[in-house]
Amino acid sequence: MINVSKIKLLGLSLVLLSMLPLQLSAAVIFFADNNGVVGAYDDETLSLTAIGDVSAQFPVSQNIGIAYDAVNSRILILDRNRPMVFAMDPSTGTATELFNPGIQFQGGAVKNGVLYGINESTQLMVAFDLTTFASIPLAAAENVDHSHAMGVDVATGQLYIGGDRLLEMNDDGTIGGEVFPIEYIDGDIDPYLGGFLYVDYAANVNWYDSLGVSTEFLSDAQVDSVGVTGS
Repeated sequence: MINVSKIKLLGLSLVLLSMLPLQLSAAVIFFADNNGVVGAYDDETLSLTAIGDVSAQFPVSQNIGIAYDAVNSRILILDRNRPMVFAMDPSTGTATELFNPGIQFQGGAVKNGVLYGINESTQLMVAFDLTTFASIPLAAAENVDHSHAMGVDVATGQLYIGGDRLLEMNDDGTIGGEVFPIEYIDGDIDPYLGGFLYVDYAANVNWYDSLGVSTEFLSDAQVDSVGVTGS
């Protein structure tokens, strides 16, 4: 489980969240560090929960990406260097090795039974079927300029990738457009409250509003990944 110091750091979100606009719907926000230590914050009940630690159960090299698979009620954690996609039961913290993507796979966003992410080597969006774990060809995929971060708006299905700019992505891997220029996102990103939660180079979690103005959400937590379940 998450150690006491990490719980205290994650607990800062209870204070910092009050700086954000009134929520429109309840969400659970998952955080993970690069070892796959996972915690969750429920913005409806204002409760913080330690979930589990992948590195206590399996070898972990470098986690860069977390996503929530609502259909199967599991957290997906992307170890890009091993490489491996882990699944974690949010109620028990038990992790399993789900599949080896065969590439340096990072980011992570689930839509319609497909896990999307970024190939670190090619900087192209890639996709895997979450039933068969087979790679889904995205022949038209466009280069996304050295990005680690990926998320999805669960209400609209819009995919996003973030590096030194925030991009709308089409399901075929083509770039749909630029949302706004941003400071470089080192870890991960996810839509939240009409804006975007993101992990910066210092491993803090911040929130962009719809105009790209940044507000601190969670500081000094050594977080690499963030994921939002939606309502």
